[in-house]
Amino acid sequence: MAKCSSQPSSIRRLFGHYPWFSELQSLSCIDENAFAIELQAGAINQNYQLVSGTQQYFLKVFSDTEVMVNRLQQCQLMEWLTQHQLTPNTIYLSQGNHFQLDVWVSHQTPKSETDKLEWLTTALVTLHQLPVLQEYPDCPRLNLPEIWHQYIDASELPLTPEMEKRLKEGEAYWREQTPTVLGHHDLHIEHLLSNQPLCIIDFEYAALSTEAFDLASTVAINQFDSRQQYQLCEYYSIATNRKKESVYREMLDAMPWVNLTHELWQHLIQKRQ
Repeated sequence: MAKCSSQPSSIRRLFGHYPWFSELQSLSCIDENAFAIELQAGAINQNYQLVSGTQQYFLKVFSDTEVMVNRLQQCQLMEWLTQHQLTPNTIYLSQGNHFQLDVWVSHQTPKSETDKLEWLTTALVTLHQLPVLQEYPDCPRLNLPEIWHQYIDASELPLTPEMEKRLKEGEAYWREQTPTVLGHHDLHIEHLLSNQPLCIIDFEYAALSTEAFDLASTVAINQFDSRQQYQLCEYYSIATNRKKESVYREMLDAMPWVNLTHELWQHLIQKRQ
């Protein structure tokens, strides 16, 4: 699913010291000679290509520092997305939410910047056009003010007058929004395994959201410059039959609150490391 960053090692050598190792080893699809290779992916969690006999799997080991992710809720979302053939099948989620084993999908790479923008556009439009309200009414709803205060409380971040002002402005902005689409909120190009067929991973922060906030999140996580931001919005507007100026303006309006979310998340991660 991503580039390898290590040599193959037995799963006992890599994971034998973890209390959940026996749970992994007991799975019927894992044999005694299974080995794994660490992948260059994931800012917090550790990701591996796990090989057992003739089968390959994607193993994600969740970090203790990962925050505000409901694993059971995420697993339910993944099951729904699997029905739409948009994400690899999850084989097993450990009882203590320590690791997850998925079907292995080979990673394709866009050949040009245009390909990259088109792939991201396809992913965004596909997710945003899913009948989430009709088919998955229990989909978690993005509540930005609640998330911000959870991050602040957990990181024990002092509330300065400037931060209080930003929070009030952000809360006012979010009250005016109507979340109606499934937003990924972490759509880095590396989280797109393929474009044809479309295959997307890492839905930890997915929730019922708005097009603008998910677009702004995609721009931020891929570190797009102003030209790339405009191009992505242009591609999106064409695909959704909307005016590009409106799409671009709404994305820019959402950007300060994407930045605030990331800033507070970084404070929490630093606190827990």
